[in-house]
Amino acid sequence: MALGLLDLDDFKAINDDWGHVVGDEVLVQVARQLGARLDPDDLLARIGGDEFVLVLHSAGGAQAIARRIEALGALLPLSVPLPGGNTHHLRLSMGLALFPQDGPDPDTLLRHADVALHTLKLHKHTRRHWWLHWGQEIEADFLEDGPEHWSPQPYGAQAESLLRIAAPSFLAAATEFIERFYNLLEHDAESRQLLSHLTPEEFDHLKARQTDHFRLLLSPDLLEDVHVRETTRIGQIHAMVGVPTRLLVQSAGLYLQALIDRSQGLSARPRDRRRIVQLFAARLQTELQTEVEAAQTIREQFQQSVIALEHALQDGAAWSEFMQMALDRLAALPGVKAAALGAPDANGEFVVELSSGLEPYARAMHKHYGGIKAPKLQDAHAESLGPTATAWQTEKISTLASYARDAPGAPWREAAGDAGIRSAASVPLTDRNGRVVVVLSLYGGYPAMFERSAARSFLDNLGQTLSRAWQRLHAHARQQPVPVALRQRWRSSLFDDGLEMHLQPVVDLQTGAPYGVEALARLRMDDGSLAMPGQFLPWFGHAELSRLFRGGLQQALAHIARWEAEGLRLNLGLNLPLDVLLQEDCRHRVESALREAGVAPDRLSLEMLENAEFDDPQRRDAAVRELAATGVRLVMDDLGSGYSSLLRLRTLPFHTVKIDQGLVREAGRDPEQVIGFIGALVQLAQSLGLWVVVEGLETPDLVEAATLLGADAGQGYALARPMPAADVADWVRDFRCPVDPRQPATPLGRLAQDWMAQHGRRLANESARHLLQAARRKALNTRA
Repeated sequence: MALGLLDLDDFKAINDDWGHVVGDEVLVQVARQLGARLDPDDLLARIGGDEFVLVLHSAGGAQAIARRIEALGALLPLSVPLPGGNTHHLRLSMGLALFPQDGPDPDTLLRHADVALHTLKLHKHTRRHWWLHWGQEIEADFLEDGPEHWSPQPYGAQAESLLRIAAPSFLAAATEFIERFYNLLEHDAESRQLLSHLTPEEFDHLKARQTDHFRLLLSPDLLEDVHVRETTRIGQIHAMVGVPTRLLVQSAGLYLQALIDRSQGLSARPRDRRRIVQLFAARLQTELQTEVEAAQTIREQFQQSVIALEHALQDGAAWSEFMQMALDRLAALPGVKAAALGAPDANGEFVVELSSGLEPYARAMHKHYGGIKAPKLQDAHAESLGPTATAWQTEKISTLASYARDAPGAPWREAAGDAGIRSAASVPLTDRNGRVVVVLSLYGGYPAMFERSAARSFLDNLGQTLSRAWQRLHAHARQQPVPVALRQRWRSSLFDDGLEMHLQPVVDLQTGAPYGVEALARLRMDDGSLAMPGQFLPWFGHAELSRLFRGGLQQALAHIARWEAEGLRLNLGLNLPLDVLLQEDCRHRVESALREAGVAPDRLSLEMLENAEFDDPQRRDAAVRELAATGVRLVMDDLGSGYSSLLRLRTLPFHTVKIDQGLVREAGRDPEQVIGFIGALVQLAQSLGLWVVVEGLETPDLVEAATLLGADAGQGYALARPMPAADVADWVRDFRCPVDPRQPATPLGRLAQDWMAQHGRRLANESARHLLQAARRKALNTRA
């Protein structure tokens, strides 16, 4: 296989004389005429300006390739039509590299073909052939003034004596050349995209630095180590902003062509002009090779950082210790200014949990904004458009190419500029259920650091590695998958005032009167529909659960206060997630909400699941006692779903227990055993001085059975469904309890009555003792 770089000789004259529209049509004609002579497996593609890449396939080796190229050469010069019936005879130049002998990969083949092309163009007025194979010696009759055996030495005395001839002319035109260079890049889409991330000031700075570098390249006394050191630095920057190898090759070609053109006007012998250009070509070759190697080194550093984190994960460190080490390593990568890990609080405002190198950015925020300006989840805030909030909402990697130019960076533009931060990337980390738990943010010192494919691959690998770290260090149950878009809609509804609390009445079974309501969350979606807790709760993390509790508490207490003002007195029950219970400000939040609503603490019951998993029981129990000190009533939910919390009923200040509705629903399958079990639980809880509520009373017979077993209260569809707050007052006025404890009307009710009559308090107490013994064995992890 052969790879060739083709260039149209003197094509600039067509653009200058006839304009770019005609020039573009000439390029189309060239492609058509050459393409007509190619085989189906061959490739001809324009790569920019008047350059084409040609890929030829042949089973006959180098000689067959040479014959095919000569056949293409028979078309030359190409006749291309021009306006007004004119015709232009166009010549071509091509540098050729063969696979595999001239290089093992496309980048190497392109570089070698480029060197051959520009060597050939040095002699375009005296050559015999239109193409040159890389590494091939120039025949003597290529040269207009006879044979010579001269090898360019790009540094040292030889270079100094020759370049002093050219330096005055070249250096005087440096600024003009750089302007022309960028005008040419404007015709390349990829170059335009890279440059679009720069502000006018940054663009002017880039051109000034490139002008200085152009002068360095032409400096007669340039030393090789100085050139390599400076080019390595530039290559690293190019790698970090995502300049591809193709553009490096193209840029070198533009440089060399400009020098070839300008060398024609030098006051020097033709041989010296050729040697000057050859010296410059040799320096460009050093530059190109050094830049490519520097870019590869940068890419390897980023890749190795992920591999190192994967290895470090095997050490089994605590999550915070592991992540701090990870952030320190990431912040030390070339071009990375800082790294941070955070998640939103209950108000949707992101809180930084761990960071490295973030202090200058924080100081700049205090300077410009008077404090930390955090990303937010609420759509009404400009801070919700940045990459951190977007990564949390979309559950995808989000990047910001330029704080200075892109609208999502506007809230932090001044502070980022002061801290030397030009770009950012945010990576969501997920648990085993696919839920986002924290967001990792990286801050770059160059524009568009995280936009190119190599950077995206690094971010993908990094996110996967750190998500595995979270999953290994945290235990979570797996949930059924839900589309990301739907999870995003749930979060948006929660943080943008879509929360609606529906109320389900709770009835005193012994008096038949409603005495309270349980507030149950609903999310009003953008299409007007309601999302139910069973849908969204499994996918809500710490921030969402905190927001849900605080918003639900405030909303439900407002209903309680309003009803009381209207003469309707009802208590309130609300679920309290463990995450919220363990927050340091939980007690303060509850007290403030009660005070603002004007509701007494004992009117509020906070429900906690019996079977929740706890990592720190002592911390949990301390939080329970702290909350009980406010005067609110604490409820243990789902009693009967396990034994783990029975002992806690005797030691912690619970007021109420709720019997698991899953147990109640089993009454239809095994009524005698379930009735006996529920009866024992009721007697046990009441013997401890607790109020007993039976949940899941979906049918009248269950209501009757719970009543006859002595339960204090009941809740379920047979009594009332959850309803909007506006419907509660009318429901209370119209409610009549469907059960008469003195006259059981259902088989289940009669079974409950018989159980109480036959066993009474003695067997209930015996059942309770057995349950307590089982609970102790469970707690002590023993079979005794």
